[in-house]
This record gives sequence, C-alpha cells and structure tokens, in this order.
Amino acid sequence: METPQEKPQDRAQPPIELTAKQLAAVEEANAARVIAQQKADEQRAAAEKPPETIIGLAAQGREVLLDRLRAHAAKEKKPDYVPPPMTDRQKSALQEEMQAGARAVAKAQAQSHRASHPLLPQPNEPLTTPVHRPGEFVPGLNSKDPALK
Repeated sequence: METPQEKPQDRAQPPIELTAKQLAAVEEANAARVIAQQKADEQRAAAEKPPETIIGLAAQGREVLLDRLRAHAAKEKKPDYVPPPMTDRQKSALQEEMQAGARAVAKAQAQSHRASHPLLPQPNEPLTTPVHRPGEFVPGLNSKDPALK
C-alpha cells in the first residue's frame, strides 16, 4: 500500500542523462532492430504470398510470362519413361504380329508384280474412264451423227 507521503511521481526513477556517444549507440541499435524487423516482415510476407497465376503473369507482359514458363520447364525435368520388360507372352505375340506383317508385305509385292490383262491399264499408267451424259452423241464404229439426219 501506498503511504500518504509517497506519490506515484516520487517513485518514478529520475531521468537518466546519456552522453552523445551513448545516444548514438542506442539509435544505431534501434535502427538495426527496425531493419531486422522489416526484413523479417518481408520474408514472412513472401512466404505467405499466394503463388502467381498465369493470368497475373500475362498481365505483366508476354515476355514475363514466357520467361516464367521457361524457368518452370527447366526446373522440373522429369525422367524419361522406361517401359517395363516384356513378358514371354508379349514377346511371342509381337513375333507373330511381325511375321503376319512380313507375309502381308510379301503378298502385296507379289500382286503388284504379276502380269495383268493386256486391256487393263498397267500399274504406272493412269486410269481414265470416259464420261457419257444422257442426250449426248457418242461416236462409235457403226453409229451415225444424229445432227446429220
């Protein structure tokens, strides 16, 4: 309890007189503390900052967007896919398929080299088909021109 003679102002410590060197040291310490606090705040804000979106990057410009995309692609190299080894059943199915393909190729080559009918066009000769329209005169060996009647 307070005694009636003591006042709260009396209990306060007398002001401390500091020299200029001491004041400068205190100010430097305060400035260093403020700078450290600002850096900590910036780091905390950077850690809490949401990731950039493509729309936000595109708003900054095409080059910025492309640079970020290239950096992301270079950063995340995925290993090449290596398929698992083939089973015996897969190997035999592959061999059968390869043999069937070889037979089909041999058959197609044999068909292209066979002699064809002399009236049919040759393989290198273009196929032309005459076009006949109703009402048109088609000359033939024994026909007569209807316009000459």
